[in-house]
Amino acid sequence: MVAADQGAYGWLGRAAKPVALAWLFVAALALAMQLSRPYSVDFVSYWAAGNLVLDGSAGAAYELDVHRAVEEQVVEVRGGMPFPYPPPFLILAAPFASLPYVPALIAWVLATFAVYAFALRQVAPRAGWIGGAFPPVMTNAIVGQTGFLMFGLLAGGLALLPKRPLLAGAVLGLLVLKPQLGLVLPFVLLAGREWRAIAGAAAGSLGLLLLGAAAFGLGSYAAWLGQAPLYAEIARAGLTGWHEMASVYAALRLAGLADSAALALHLLVAAAAIVAACAVWGRTRATGARAGRLPAPPAL
Repeated sequence: MVAADQGAYGWLGRAAKPVALAWLFVAALALAMQLSRPYSVDFVSYWAAGNLVLDGSAGAAYELDVHRAVEEQVVEVRGGMPFPYPPPFLILAAPFASLPYVPALIAWVLATFAVYAFALRQVAPRAGWIGGAFPPVMTNAIVGQTGFLMFGLLAGGLALLPKRPLLAGAVLGLLVLKPQLGLVLPFVLLAGREWRAIAGAAAGSLGLLLLGAAAFGLGSYAAWLGQAPLYAEIARAGLTGWHEMASVYAALRLAGLADSAALALHLLVAAAAIVAACAVWGRTRATGARAGRLPAPPAL
């Protein structure tokens, strides 16, 4: 059985290599195009927010018009998307904003991919080229999203969980940088009776939130939370395009269902997924089985 598994893994790795190299080529080409003619990708939102931090106006990152004006200093931006991340993310964005937009984008992609690759090696050491063959890897590299970083936190925490649960929880708690990605974690940690990890997660998330408050004041949290109605309206109206939202709700809205029906079915599927994940976490401590039942950070 083990030999067969290793053989299958080797076959997948060989098949994945040309795919991973193709994604690498496309991503490198896209980043090279940025050098000659910069265009808007998701990273410009982080870069603009970081610039406002460096200018001493961190709270303005949550003012749509001000934030967009900084974005449009370097690229043309279509639509009006707010900066969606909590104040601690501004600490992460600021160093990259010290660079011009395109070098900052390239530095961000390389740095976060390094986090992704390191974490993947910890949780799946034999993945090899398979880890680079997923289409979201190319997408993240092109648009400069947070998927590499968020996967790194999730996979890194899971890899640490068997032997260093307190530290694992602290790493998982850092997912508060994009809190919607950690919604299932409290349920599965409770189901798995991972009490030390729960304590670590509480300490990690609370510590990061307090760091954000110390750096930018409680007013920054009020400004961030004050955008919630706008986010709800963007989701409800599909202003980003239903095809760009990876969720049951978006798929149902794209299919023509009304808001209330799509939301109800989405919540039903989410509840079923949580129950299924908790059932696995409650009966096994195998990292692979547990990780396979968690939602992956969107790359996305």
